[in-house]
Amino acid sequence: MEESRKEEELRCLTCLKTPRPQPRRTFTTSLTRPIPFGFLHHCKNITLDSKIKGVLLIGESHMYFVGEEAIADTDITQILLGNKDAISISWSYEEIQEIRTRRYCLQDNGLEIFLTTGRTYLLAFDTRQDREIVLEQFKQRNLPCYEEPQYEHLVALTNRWRFGK
Repeated sequence: MEESRKEEELRCLTCLKTPRPQPRRTFTTSLTRPIPFGFLHHCKNITLDSKIKGVLLIGESHMYFVGEEAIADTDITQILLGNKDAISISWSYEEIQEIRTRRYCLQDNGLEIFLTTGRTYLLAFDTRQDREIVLEQFKQRNLPCYEEPQYEHLVALTNRWRFGK
């Protein structure tokens, strides 16, 4: 299984370097110069109406989410550029205001990225351990990461509230 994941990662990286049809040229042309990706991990970009599987690529100064299918995000930039068929989202580290751990589908496996523009992105990982690996990469790059309080504290606080203490 691990070998098939490695093959998929290589296929994804190869896919990024090959020319795409016209609607997807914007992202491809941004990768014509070599960008060193220090880390990549599989996750899902979660929006109100879609869950798009893809790969999170973490570079030296930017982070990219490359989806397996088109990301139907009605961003003003996409509309103005006529690129409603984008397969990627990118963020520079200067744009990231904070990163918080989140729960997704009743599991502690998500990260929410808050940008200075007011936009947010929820990324869901397969397991909590996968999320922690990515969170550690963000911390190594000195990005503003905030973790939720420990569960033991929440349980104790909830019990105090339930018994009127």
